Amino acid sequence: MMLKKINMLLMKMMAMMTPSCDVITRRISESYDRKLAFRERLSIRIHTLGCVLCERYRRQLMALHRMLQKYSGEIDALAEDVALPQETKERLKKKLHESS
Repeated sequence: MMLKKINMLLMKMMAMMTPSCDVITRRISESYDRKLAFRERLSIRIHTLGCVLCERYRRQLMALHRMLQKYSGEIDALAEDVALPQETKERLKKKLHESS
């Protein structure tokens, strides 16, 4: 029982010392676009130790990222298969030019 209280107190202290969930989830997302500073990575790690929802968000985003990487080649190949014919491209260009 005492250990549980100590654990809860530590989790509350960590939550108070790290940024809000909004900031943390934004940083988690940014981590896929740029290399985060050590302090930013540390704040994510500390926050997610005590915040189940942010940890779940991190894991879900990681899973999505892995799936996109795994299937990106297949998606590119499919996109090439459905390329518009040159005649259609010309018609679209003409319509865009006329409407501007």
